[in-house]
Amino acid sequence: MDHKVSSACAEDRTSLRHTLKDGRQLSYAKYGQQDGYPIIFLHGSPGSRIAVEEEIYSHLGVEIIYPERPGYGYSSPNPKASFKSWADDIVSLLDHWGIEQIDIAGASAGGAYTLACIAFYPHRFRSATLIGSAAPPQTPNYRKGMFLGNRLAIWLSRYAPFLIRAASGNFARKFKKYPDQVWQQVSKQLCEADQTILTEAKKKAYPVFVDHLMEAFRNGTEGHVADIRNIARPWAIPFTAIQCPVYLWHGIDDTLSPIAGAKAMAAWLPTARAEFLPNAGHLLADDEVILEKILSQILNV
Repeated sequence: MDHKVSSACAEDRTSLRHTLKDGRQLSYAKYGQQDGYPIIFLHGSPGSRIAVEEEIYSHLGVEIIYPERPGYGYSSPNPKASFKSWADDIVSLLDHWGIEQIDIAGASAGGAYTLACIAFYPHRFRSATLIGSAAPPQTPNYRKGMFLGNRLAIWLSRYAPFLIRAASGNFARKFKKYPDQVWQQVSKQLCEADQTILTEAKKKAYPVFVDHLMEAFRNGTEGHVADIRNIARPWAIPFTAIQCPVYLWHGIDDTLSPIAGAKAMAAWLPTARAEFLPNAGHLLADDEVILEKILSQILNV
């Protein structure tokens, strides 16, 4: 099985593009060892292809492929964006590379899109890893312990969808003008473990985290609005079609995607294997020790 990804545009691995059949552009970045073992990683919401270049990637010999969903960064908007259309986009990328099967992971909202990929195209994925993943609205008690901002977005999507775009635009404008203020406001809503991670991140790579969100809104709010619409409503994903191993990594103290939803998913996903971490929250992929464990597990599937 060929796991190599051709290194086109090697001089700038953070702004790569793939043209889809309908003419849209799918933008992505690569991090880690060039032509190493490829793992697709799906960002949260809002999010973009901009990420921290972790030393552990090269150390383990992996190449992290970080695509942007439609409407984020350089990826063209898709007026009909859905879980199925995203799975189609990723498979188009795999076909372009000539890869028959690959490992995929997703953090936060990216977990939902990871599940879509492995459900709609079960033979194209070797394993799936959900890191602090969102849970489907049809999951009992999935909002229990969720911080106010996420609960508000879900409520607006259901009862006042016309306000979603305005709320997203307001967040984007505020972040672009006062990133540090927004950073502090979000931090206050997180558990102690996540606050510690953010404090360390601000010392080491604050500009990258700011760029990550700035890039998400490069061309407006289309990506964020589509995510909220898809995540907040019952997920039209054929979960019973999933065949590959699904690894759940979830912090027990998570306030963005509370543990109740993760435990419910672990119980009914057909191939799930869960790691529920005490004294940990939502930002597991930003903890170097936990990240190494996650990547090592993927490599040893």
